[in-house]
Amino acid sequence: MEMKTNKINSTLSPKDIDRLKGFINSDISVFSEILDEETVVIKLQHEDTMFFVTNEPVEQVDGDEYPVLSINTNLNFSSTDNFTLNAKLLSITLIRDKLCWERNGIRWEVVIDVGIKIVTNKKEIVFIAKDSVAGLMVFKFGDNIKVPDSENYLKDQWIYKSDEFISLCREQVPIL
Repeated sequence: MEMKTNKINSTLSPKDIDRLKGFINSDISVFSEILDEETVVIKLQHEDTMFFVTNEPVEQVDGDEYPVLSINTNLNFSSTDNFTLNAKLLSITLIRDKLCWERNGIRWEVVIDVGIKIVTNKKEIVFIAKDSVAGLMVFKFGDNIKVPDSENYLKDQWIYKSDEFISLCREQVPIL
């Protein structure tokens, strides 16, 4: 008997990728309210256009919630921004996790865009959605930021899904 396979694919839509592409080689402002290296929204502004990047967990076929990056132009959200960066955006890279495990005779194959790395002429910014019902994102800011991708790090990030992975990897996908 063949094992049942459930696939979960939560990658950014072509529309959202095009929105991000529009920022490349542009002067942007980045705003956020950061508390203990975590945030719930990143605001990107170019001229009169503001985009809000959030982690909006969505319940999947297994009844569990998975992080989903969302890019909105209209978000009723107020925050006290304690982080601001005005710079020229040079490149954007998606951070994509690919996971596979088996549980109760079912194989799970998951592909999720969990984060974004922004490189500017001044600094780099990385934000990665956490597997949390609160929609939290880890926020890193600095020079030459390495996107965490070790097997142990990924196991810790996805511990609520399984503790025995068949495969587990993180890719960086440039937006060109």
